[in-house]
Amino acid sequence: ANGGGAGGGGAGGGAAGKAAPLVEVLPDIRRTAVLQFHAEAAEAVAAQSPLVAMLLKYAKCANGVHKCSLVQAATELRVDVHAAHEELLALQAAGVLRVELQDVALYVRLRYAPTPAELRNLAVALCARMRAIDALQLAKLDACASLLWSLANGELIDAKLSAYFGPRYEETQWAAPVALGAPVGGDGRLRGDLTDLIGGQLSAAVKPGKLQAKLTGRAVARIMHGLSSPAFPYKEHSRSKYWGMHKSVAFDRVKAMAEEVLETARRRMRQQEAALQARERARKRKEPGA
Repeated sequence: ANGGGAGGGGAGGGAAGKAAPLVEVLPDIRRTAVLQFHAEAAEAVAAQSPLVAMLLKYAKCANGVHKCSLVQAATELRVDVHAAHEELLALQAAGVLRVELQDVALYVRLRYAPTPAELRNLAVALCARMRAIDALQLAKLDACASLLWSLANGELIDAKLSAYFGPRYEETQWAAPVALGAPVGGDGRLRGDLTDLIGGQLSAAVKPGKLQAKLTGRAVARIMHGLSSPAFPYKEHSRSKYWGMHKSVAFDRVKAMAEEVLETARRRMRQQEAALQARERARKRKEPGA
């Protein structure tokens, strides 16, 4: 499992009476493999290596350079990603291909089957950790914006610099110099745009052969703010009319409404799927000899 850097070792601790902690942090790994083939054609190497074949299946190729998801390939082949990493290095040492590994990923392993209570505790700990990281990153951005705004207005920034680099930085309240506004057209317009975007994304996710990243309220809010991520890269999603459409609205406000719309859309899809299955069962019962 990809821990995503969320501080796996201490979170979720062991159950009462178990000496070993629930979560073990594995050595970090690179999640993207950039491949180039010189000795043989890519297809010839893929015919000899299931790993290379799987990497090339979803690779993005430009000028003979193949950018592949090592994590995705290892997952689909049901092999350990560290073993896949070693196999690529062995192929490079043999002169079969050239590989460059990018994008650090942190992996964790569950040492034993957790109880429902342990899973809840782990989820709470990870969520709290990620929220703390988000809050710290936002505070840094607000602090930098405040400092730049003061410089632009010819103000002295000695006190602000002392607070920023001081030992009690986290206790300092940094306010963004520019207030965020209300959605253009009000909440109704924002909800409508979210409904259209989420509906399109969910429809695309069910198309055969179409690989889609898991859609979350945060991912939707990032698109509405024009913020790319590894799962939703700029090159692919910046062409959408929704890219950055509501970047003047507070991120948390967009995220909260996106989660509501997403839950409603998924519940409606489950209801439609159940209705279709019920009709199909009814049709089969009416067939002769059923």
